[in-house]
Amino acid sequence: MVGIVNEIPRVDPNRCIGCTICGSVCPTVAISVVNRKAVVDYSRCTGCRACFERCPEDAITMEKLPKPRLIQYKIREDDPENLKKIDELCRRAGLHPEQIICFCTSTRAKEVAQAILDGVKTIEDLAALVGVRSGCKVECMEPIQRLYEAAGIKPERKPFMWNGKPMQGYQWYWNIVYTFRIPEKVKVKYEKFGYRFSDDERVITEIVEQEWEKIKEAKIINRSLSK
Repeated sequence: MVGIVNEIPRVDPNRCIGCTICGSVCPTVAISVVNRKAVVDYSRCTGCRACFERCPEDAITMEKLPKPRLIQYKIREDDPENLKKIDELCRRAGLHPEQIICFCTSTRAKEVAQAILDGVKTIEDLAALVGVRSGCKVECMEPIQRLYEAAGIKPERKPFMWNGKPMQGYQWYWNIVYTFRIPEKVKVKYEKFGYRFSDDERVITEIVEQEWEKIKEAKIINRSLSK
């Protein structure tokens, strides 16, 4: 995936009152408040428009860039051991490496997995480097957290700064219950009413295993063609 930043926010200091809402909703912590005025770090900004849409004073406008900025996280495709680690991490998270986990940016699981393996500790840094959470900022939080959990990492939360003091934003959404996370007591309770959670798990697992076999076959073919 290549993220494309076409526009960036501009703050009107005459209208800004330093309310901190823009910093609270920024998924990459690109905004801080200095002397009660919002300041944007454009090296982290993905142009997601969250600050623009939520500013109560209409102090932020979006400015089109003369040349789009690209966001792309490089996967070390030439390192077989690295690719194996990506595959294993995605498998533990119940995800396919090629699976799109951020529909707004078409980011795939393998890109997030690579960043996590490279030591990216916060979801805010992940968003700035990989480009996830640049659209709705909701749907991709679940698979991102599953990948961190599968890596044995509890992601740190990066604060934004308000006059030199760290502040917590509120653009985090926690894990939801999906097929493989349904508690056993819930399965037992509702399967007698006709719900077939065990069948769901079996079918999904079979589909995933079939896709994994396709990946292995494709990699074998690619290696043979490259020789």
